[in-house]
Amino acid sequence: MAGERAFELRAQTEQDFVAAALAAVIRGNIAASDLAAICPPDMLTDGATYSAIYRGMCDMTGEGKTVSLPGLYEYALIAERDKRPGYVPITAMDIAKYSDSILGSSEEGVLNLAHRVCREGSKRQAEGKLLSLLADCQKYGNETSEIAAGLSALAAELEGGRLEETTLAGALDRMMAVLDKGEAAAPLPTPWPALNRVLKGGLVPGELAVLAARPGLGKTALAGCMAVETARAGVPVLFISREVKEYTLLSRIMAREARVDSRIFRQGIGNAQGVREKLLRCKAELSGLQLRIVEKSVAPMCPREVRRLAKSLKGVGLVIVDYLQLLCPDQKNTSREREVAEMSRSMKQLALDCDCPVLLLSQLNRRVEEGDREPRLSDLRESGAIEQDADIVMFLHTTQANQKMSKSPVKAIVAKGRSSGTGVAHLVFDKPFADFVEDQNAGAWVAKFERQESGL
Repeated sequence: MAGERAFELRAQTEQDFVAAALAAVIRGNIAASDLAAICPPDMLTDGATYSAIYRGMCDMTGEGKTVSLPGLYEYALIAERDKRPGYVPITAMDIAKYSDSILGSSEEGVLNLAHRVCREGSKRQAEGKLLSLLADCQKYGNETSEIAAGLSALAAELEGGRLEETTLAGALDRMMAVLDKGEAAAPLPTPWPALNRVLKGGLVPGELAVLAARPGLGKTALAGCMAVETARAGVPVLFISREVKEYTLLSRIMAREARVDSRIFRQGIGNAQGVREKLLRCKAELSGLQLRIVEKSVAPMCPREVRRLAKSLKGVGLVIVDYLQLLCPDQKNTSREREVAEMSRSMKQLALDCDCPVLLLSQLNRRVEEGDREPRLSDLRESGAIEQDADIVMFLHTTQANQKMSKSPVKAIVAKGRSSGTGVAHLVFDKPFADFVEDQNAGAWVAKFERQESGL
């Protein structure tokens, strides 16, 4: 009974989707090619009238034909006569019935139905493949290695989605459509114009940006500034904190926003005049931001869990992970270098899956402390794969003498930039407020720094 009920609900959802899709396409509210890209025809139950109607719409638009009710009816008749796969007899009344849906007036509603039907279709196909794998095991007595390989292949398919067949012409058409609509993803700017100039606008969606430095140079503080300002611009942000607890991270954010010394969060407000009022005003301003902080300083956090959290945050525009070497691998390995490499690749895949920048913090080897020299790509700790996977690699650097200052001049060095090139931005780490600002005296500081390095 439960299985029959589930089948009826799935069929009703598919019928609602086809009716909404046909009505929306006929009215010009949406293109059939866009729907086909989200939900291919084979995601619907085969052998149903509504499935054949949807397949006809998708096939027509794939051949460059305009979808109309008479044209769709003629196309379906020819396809059924030629015994094309997926086509069943359709009447003119069938098509007319499905063209009247009020759901077709909402583009968002149609797209939501398309995603829903595609998800259910993918699950149904996965169930079929799993049952087929089990049947082969029972029939042929497959070895455990074969069973594991089959399950791994199925899991990879479910994780990565369907691999669509495409042509260069089709891909170029989709690219031009996005460009014409003005929907091309723009870089996500950082709060520092000087760094944006080096990055040619900011962090690009789908790219992995690695921020590395030795302890105490402000990696977490800089990431916190980036998180708050991005959320303030209306972009949802996910901040995964593996190094510090939620209280510590929020205290740094509050210190920056309220312009109060961060030490009060350890020592207490005491008799400081007006501090509590500042913090309450700051709390009210920050509460409405789309910034989600997940503290996992104690419980394990692996790349698979980061992906799950990111995909659960609707429209996530930036993911920050603090930091790589504190993540737990999805699978344990005897080689630490291989574990770090796998986690790094997972973060790159996350950026592609969510179509947003991922800012991944990382440690550097201790060799970088020798002689106050600037960091190099080879200094990335524990794996050379980090350099290979990252689209952008940024280092924070200052001298040991400057690091002791409460306002420490810091070089933000872009050592690798696939889409931007390399360069340097000069910032100041304002430690009491856990804030980074642009260095207004960069020229004088650069000259002093060069003299220190030359020993003059």
